[in-house]
Amino acid sequence: MIIYIAIFFILFFVRQSLVGRPNARVQVYNMVLILLFVFSAFRWEVGCDWTGYKNHWWLVDEFGVQLAFLEEPLWWAIIKILQQFDFSYPWLNFVSSLIFFIGIHALAKLQKDPLGFLIIVFPILIINMPMSGIRQGAAIGLICLAYCAFQNKKINQFLIWVILASTIHISSLIFLSMAPLISGNNLKKSIFGFIILIIPTLAFVILITGYQDAVFARLNAPREEADGAVFRVLLLTITAGFYLLIMRRKWKKILPESSKIATLSSFGMILLLPLVLVSSMIGDRIAYYLIPLQAMIISNISYLPIRLYRPFYSIAPYLLLGFVFVIWTTYSFHFTECYVPYKTWIFGFPPEIRAWDGVN
Repeated sequence: MIIYIAIFFILFFVRQSLVGRPNARVQVYNMVLILLFVFSAFRWEVGCDWTGYKNHWWLVDEFGVQLAFLEEPLWWAIIKILQQFDFSYPWLNFVSSLIFFIGIHALAKLQKDPLGFLIIVFPILIINMPMSGIRQGAAIGLICLAYCAFQNKKINQFLIWVILASTIHISSLIFLSMAPLISGNNLKKSIFGFIILIIPTLAFVILITGYQDAVFARLNAPREEADGAVFRVLLLTITAGFYLLIMRRKWKKILPESSKIATLSSFGMILLLPLVLVSSMIGDRIAYYLIPLQAMIISNISYLPIRLYRPFYSIAPYLLLGFVFVIWTTYSFHFTECYVPYKTWIFGFPPEIRAWDGVN
């Protein structure tokens, strides 16, 4: 677990050492982006879903194109294409990480501090998604592209990215509720419309995915719930509260182009809290989609004209996240079982592999 903690704090101290040197930060950002991609894409038997997605690989190999008629057809098509070209299962992790980091990079480039953005998404989002839940990780990458389209007020692009994301992970459809809010300058109406639209959209997503039976089963079996969901959502709620109470007006003056999406996402983060108390599985799944927007808010704090305690506000979110990360990595049985030790196949596949792994 030391490697994960070391990566976070090294990146944090590098960022702090480059305060006032924007060109150097950009250069370091590019290097860090590549290193984190390699760290995620070339892992070997790391992540709780390693075996689960290996089963996906086996299902496509066994049943072929019949799976194209299931939900999330693009996901199954990616697997089929890789198999057609004789790639082995680990390359599926490479492709999903590539999609994720393309989206993350596109959104990070829109921020004043892209390096700070990467640091925020590493401990929770990168480790849990492209390094474990790779299908939703790929969908999050496409949703990040949708966020960029939202900020640039390009509704057609927004719809394309959301629909594509839903063909990998159907839960992405919930973001269709944001589409009618792209145009228009009345923020109060946009917030009201968002709250009105999000409720039926959420219900629709749950129904069409067939997840409702699993949800009811999980509600009757608390041990199967997403145990860390409350803590992840609380971090989002704290970020949202800080933005709405302290940053919102200043943000609108300094960063008007992203003011609407920052405000709407903050309300979305707050709405997650009661949802996660009803079903941590659903709340947790949606929370991961909002972490890039949380990173957007946090990474831009130091660029806002905050008079009192500005250095504290700029550093505190990273320290809080680092504290939560250390506690998780140290005391979580889940983390120890899934992520320790870290292994990679970038220098070649380990010799002790089984034929079922599908490695050529």
